[in-house]
Amino acid sequence: MNNVKIKICGIKEYDTAVFCIENSVDFLGFNFSPTSSRFISLKDSEILINNIYKNNYQNKFEIIGLFFKTSEDVIFDVIKSGLFNSFQYVVHDYSFNRNLYDNKNSFIPQIGIENEITDSDLNYNDELLILDSFNKSLGGGSGSVFPWQNIKNIKRRYLLAGGLNPDNVSSAIESLNPYGVDVASGVEDSPGIKNHDKIRRFIENARR
Repeated sequence: MNNVKIKICGIKEYDTAVFCIENSVDFLGFNFSPTSSRFISLKDSEILINNIYKNNYQNKFEIIGLFFKTSEDVIFDVIKSGLFNSFQYVVHDYSFNRNLYDNKNSFIPQIGIENEITDSDLNYNDELLILDSFNKSLGGGSGSVFPWQNIKNIKRRYLLAGGLNPDNVSSAIESLNPYGVDVASGVEDSPGIKNHDKIRRFIENARR
């Protein structure tokens, strides 16, 4: 079985979170971008996540908070909540300054790919990166695929994002052999509305 890691981003509903965990998804992403259809408030995410933890699931998973055009107050509150394992931020969102936050926190830079790059172009010391389609006005979830050959020489550990869905995830993994894959719109019926059958097929095709 393929051991590729899987991240489902834009979790807004408890039953979707449970479905992902029960199907061995590795990362659950909660979107705190006020511009996104997948936005969730800290209050709602706290209720959802606390309910998840009450169930004592045996499958291991991590919970990630996503910031894009998120206010400093919200970012501080999300970090302070203690509910999240890591914090994903969009590199081209210049309103986010990670230096303001405790360097003990784990950050995951999300990098929009416009041209062919190599490891030397990725000037980040973080253990994990997300490589996504570039869209200046969006913090991911565009549903657009970027040319995979642009990152064919990347050896660092990354999650591949950008237009992945149940039909193309296998070929993406075969082409690049990434550490993991990250999906939002590709497992939805409409923006922000997840489809469990699409999630199931995405997982099956990623790990076959």
